[in-house]
Amino acid sequence: MGLVDALQRLPAAFAAARPDVARELERLDEAKRTAQGTIDQAIALTASLILQTGDVQGVYDDLVRLLDRADPPVGKTGS
Repeated sequence: MGLVDALQRLPAAFAAARPDVARELERLDEAKRTAQGTIDQAIALTASLILQTGDVQGVYDDLVRLLDRADPPVGKTGS
């Protein structure tokens, strides 16, 4: 199930009860459309985690912690 499918399947009651989650899923869907395939999997994973947990800020906090811990590939400096 893709991100667009998940957004379409969200009942209106869920969106009304969890507007922060629904709003973030819409933002991620827009980001996915404008990314033109470069980070589709990362966006889809983020949306899935937000949908499963309902914790928008917690998902982003965990992702930032994971990305901060990731070692850069040998010989790459990131600049």
